[in-house]
Amino acid sequence: MVYHKLYQFTIINSIFKIDCQLFFFLLIIMKILLIVTGHRHNVEYKYFGKFLEHCKYLSSKNCDIFIHSNCDTNDISENIKYIKNTPTVHITNKNIGYTLGGIEAVSDILDMLNLIDENCKYDYVIHLHPDVFITNEKKIMEILNNEFYTNNIFIVNYSTPNINAYSFDFFIFKPKLLKINIFNNYKTWKHSPEEFLKKKLLLHEIQHVIINRFDNNFYSPRRIDLNFMWHEHNLNKVKKFIENNNV
Repeated sequence: MVYHKLYQFTIINSIFKIDCQLFFFLLIIMKILLIVTGHRHNVEYKYFGKFLEHCKYLSSKNCDIFIHSNCDTNDISENIKYIKNTPTVHITNKNIGYTLGGIEAVSDILDMLNLIDENCKYDYVIHLHPDVFITNEKKIMEILNNEFYTNNIFIVNYSTPNINAYSFDFFIFKPKLLKINIFNNYKTWKHSPEEFLKKKLLLHEIQHVIINRFDNNFYSPRRIDLNFMWHEHNLNKVKKFIENNNV
């Protein structure tokens, strides 16, 4: 019985490996920019890098990383070293505050890198926070592959029951199709970044698609979502997961 179980596992494991190899063989070659915007995050970059190292495509030369942070401490550079892609790091003291800081950062990055251009070298821009960990890239790459030839400009999701708010901690867009910086004019905004994102997409009639993220559209309790993303604030929990799973 023991040998039978081991044999079954070997077969299943082999099929999984073949499936992964086939998936990446069929994957469209695309250039991706991963922008990571943080508010006083520090150790999170270390764990972000440890997870990313196990992502075959997102840790390859086909993915660039741009980190935007207002955390000006000596040890942040040591934590960022765990991100093997050699990210571009922009440390700034510009900070409108916790609520609007993420919008401000994304808006500045779009202008700084001249991303709104039909000749932009990136097919996709993925926005994340440093504490949104990619535990497995397969689902994300599957989404990017499936959406590559569509006219959808943004790929968004829900993480709260508020239908007027798209998640701001994780969204994707195609810079070549974006005509304006929808993230500017944020200084007088009185509500959440999530409501800002949906409001702007509707206001400018920007075509987008909503993907599933949580089975009940709610992030709590915090857990690995349907796309294998994990937004977790308890870093002890993250550390233990990494140690127990050899990440």
